[in-house]
Amino acid sequence: MSRIVTTLIPESVELGLDACRRAQMCGADMVEYRLDLFSSPTAVLELVRNSPAPVLASCRVKEDGGSFTGDPDLRRELLVAAAEGGAEWIDVEHWEGLSLPGGLRTRLLRSYHKLDGAPRDLLNIVDRMAYSGADAVKVTLMGYDAADLRVVGELYRRHYPVPLVAFLAGEAGVASRYLALMQGAPFLYTALGPGQEAAPGQPELFDALEVFRAKSLGTDICFWGLMGSPVQNSLGYRLHNGLGRWLREVPVYLPFDTKHPETLLAHLRTFGPRFLGLSVTAPHKSRVLGLLDGIGREAKECGAVNTIIHRDGMLVGQNTDVEGVRRALKSAWPNQRIPEGCRALVIGSGGGARAAILALMKDGCEVHVACRTQGRIKDFTRPYEIPLIPIDSKAIRQFEPQIIVNATPVGSLSDESSGTACLLEVEDIPAGAVVLDMVYRPAHTELLRRAERAGARPVSGLWMFLHQAWFQIAHVLGSKQSLPGLQSLALLLGPEGRDLRSLET
Repeated sequence: MSRIVTTLIPESVELGLDACRRAQMCGADMVEYRLDLFSSPTAVLELVRNSPAPVLASCRVKEDGGSFTGDPDLRRELLVAAAEGGAEWIDVEHWEGLSLPGGLRTRLLRSYHKLDGAPRDLLNIVDRMAYSGADAVKVTLMGYDAADLRVVGELYRRHYPVPLVAFLAGEAGVASRYLALMQGAPFLYTALGPGQEAAPGQPELFDALEVFRAKSLGTDICFWGLMGSPVQNSLGYRLHNGLGRWLREVPVYLPFDTKHPETLLAHLRTFGPRFLGLSVTAPHKSRVLGLLDGIGREAKECGAVNTIIHRDGMLVGQNTDVEGVRRALKSAWPNQRIPEGCRALVIGSGGGARAAILALMKDGCEVHVACRTQGRIKDFTRPYEIPLIPIDSKAIRQFEPQIIVNATPVGSLSDESSGTACLLEVEDIPAGAVVLDMVYRPAHTELLRRAERAGARPVSGLWMFLHQAWFQIAHVLGSKQSLPGLQSLALLLGPEGRDLRSLET
């Protein structure tokens, strides 16, 4: 049975016990006391003996990602004191020997940490650890890309005689921590709160329990996730992992931050039917086309995939952005229909822009595209004879669009302007026009605020996000379960969902 461990690095007995009580109250099954800052075995004995939660004790030197700088003999004394105080587990590095007094029930976790550079002779090192008499083995490597999952994946395929917990540190390794639980790892290490991480990429206890449902993850759980770079700020984790409110069987949805989708997809296939698919975001929507076994019609038409379904060993790409744009725009009209012949301006040249162009053409709109450079979009628009214009006030005002779709990241919280940028002036937006910003964080962008001032009808990108997500869920999970409606999905978005209700058209 896997256990949720909260890592604490206390400076004193009092602070350690207080943090332990809070971790236990918040749902931790065990605490890891990192003894790096202690110099008194007596204090360690008091800390562990009075701990209200089961204890795993460790003491790391700088070379292994810790901060202990004392004498090696003192370090061993601190760990022995923790064992004598009743620690359930003692964590020692692969390179050291530690003799515990007889009669103790403390179990030994042998660890290997490599947080810089590539591991050397990893398989031989872990083999020796697994057959060293330890009760469990831990391997922590720095993850620079989610594609590095293949390294720890190889360890799990070796089926050691003792439990293994192997994962990648760093933001790119977050998924590896949850996948470890799904491969039988005995522990998931968490931080008590923001800024209290013991290692880069360590998830917060609240997120592990409430967003990623860590206590329900086992060897029978399926998964999917979001592939792109970056992926950390997506609302998809809250939405897709929260579907258990309505659905009986909900796979966990994980972040896969990668610049090497071909390597990552090859590794994820090794999970067989437990791997259900992926959402795909920038910069991989077009890049994955050549990596798939099949491509749906709309994905083929716009040359971009935002959904991958893994079924019967095959990877099939779909595009739900097209329908997401259509449905979001239709909400701006009382009869849920876009008037035929509307003049529509799409700003952008990436996969999102292509999806918006297709959506608008399906509803009979006259489409123009405004972009900074034509190279990425020119080949796509040429067969449809769609004019390309600069992002220029004069050109836009001359066209007088009735629909405007921003398909660029400008105005998002992740761009350099922190959500305050905008490509259009108020004067560029005709009164009565419908303005959809595909940016959804923040829900109310600067473009939408300017649209309101111009007398236009703003449509939040959250509506498009929810529509395309609904279709993704239908593709990946299938039609066996009754899916919730958009208003229900919006409840899962937290503050952004509340903001959305105030922006309803």
